Formats: sequence, structure tokens, C-alpha cells
Amino acid sequence: MNERLKTYNDNLIDEELTQGTIKTYLREAERLESFLEDRGLDLNHVLDDEDPESKKDVRTSILEYVDEIKRDYKNSTASNKIVKINKYLRFLNLNGMTTKNIRVQNNAISESMTQTDFNRIMRQAKEKGTARDQLMLYVFYQSGIRVSELEFFTVESLKQGYMHVFNKGKYRDVPITKSLAKEAREYIKTQGIKSGAILLSREGNPLHRSTVFRRIKYLGGQARVKKTKAHPHSIRHLFAKEWLKHNNNNILQLADILGHESLETTRRYTSLSIDEARKTIRF
Repeated sequence: MNERLKTYNDNLIDEELTQGTIKTYLREAERLESFLEDRGLDLNHVLDDEDPESKKDVRTSILEYVDEIKRDYKNSTASNKIVKINKYLRFLNLNGMTTKNIRVQNNAISESMTQTDFNRIMRQAKEKGTARDQLMLYVFYQSGIRVSELEFFTVESLKQGYMHVFNKGKYRDVPITKSLAKEAREYIKTQGIKSGAILLSREGNPLHRSTVFRRIKYLGGQARVKKTKAHPHSIRHLFAKEWLKHNNNNILQLADILGHESLETTRRYTSLSIDEARKTIRF
């Protein structure tokens, strides 16, 4: 794996994608690079902006590569591959090299945690978990923040009513609901926390991502929730869907809260899964 792919791998980890998802993104990036190398093309020349002719050749080859994918795979599979290819190109700041995707009708997030799933996990947190587990779950559910942003959920943020979050090179303010603030104040009072991060390890450090994933996986197992749904990013999806439901589908404001750079990412939450669509049908 070259340095570009190693850096890309680190970026995907920072996005809190599952190991399986990261593997598929890397595989498509590697296949694209291999295709270009077989044609004697060097991405370094394009990235360094040294050779305009190489840029043209790379662009043409990428279009041909995508055409092969569209020809050889079903629409849904091809669309998935093109999304991954475009993501890698954007990561390399080669936005001009991205290609149009195939329009696939159902773009819903089918593996998002449902409200029923969350209620079951929360019930297990109360029965077999800890007070920290309960508050941790509630933070994700009420704010939609990422695991890496838990450190910004602080005593000081409770006082100001929002988290001042720094991620992906920019700041954003994430509101703290009154109900979340109430739960948190009761928690810090019993735990004797006076300042700084609220969710802490036994050693007093901000909660590590591995601990978060392990606890949610355990509680999800106890609640008999599918493993593919028992992770913090799935709760972030649930937050987004619930927020849109109660805020007139205001995608622009949700994008600000979640810290999305593209509205296309946020727009996924407006799609219904097949189970959700089934429930809307009434005769």
C-alpha cells in the first residue's frame, strides 16, 4: 500500500467507518490506481500539477474505467463502486476527475438503527450497563455527534448550551437539548466532575473510541439488535432521521449540525428504507 492509500485509510478511520466499509473503500481506490498504473499513468504527476498532458490522460482513463464498471456490473453495484471512486478522488483534491453516477432509485440507509432498536439498547444499558453507558447513548441520540467529538461534551458546554466542536479542520456549534443537559448535570453531580470532558475512562481521561464501540456492541448484543446497527454512527443516523421528522425536513440546518460538507450526504436521511416505506402504505 503506497503512502496515498495509507493516508486515505487513516482518513476513513477518522470518519468512524466500520472496518468492513473501510476495506471496500480501499479496495476500489487500489483498483483504480492499479488500472492507471497498467496504462503507465502516474498520479503523482497529476497531484503535483506538473504535467497537463498527464492530467488529460488520467481523466480519459478514469472515464474509460468507469464505463467498464457500468458495463460489467449491475446498476446498484456499479453505483456503489463509482461512489467509492469519487470519494477517493475528492480525498486527493481531484474534484475535476470525478464522474457522474448512475441514478439508483432507493438510496436509503437500510442499516440505520431504528427507534425501537435504540429503546431496546437503552433498556439494557439501564439493566446491565452503567450510568456512563446511559449518558453516552443519550449524547449520541440527542446530538448526533461523532465518537471523536465526545471530548467536546464538557461541563463548560452545558453552561453555554452547546458544544463547540472542532473536526475536519473546522468548528461548528452543536446544540445541547434541555433533556440531555438535565441528564448530564445529574451525572456530573454524582460523579463529582467539576470541569472538562464529562464521559471519562476509569483513569480520568476522555472516553476512548474503542471503549465506546465495545460498550455499544455489548449492549446491542444483549438487546438482540443486529451487529451491523450496534455502533455509534448508526445512532447518528437515527438522530438525523428523527431530527428531520420534527424539523420540517430542514436539510440545510441538519447539515450544519452534523458537520457535513456536502448536502448529498445529508440528503440520504430523507430516503425511506424498505421497511419504513412499507409502513407508509395504507389501503
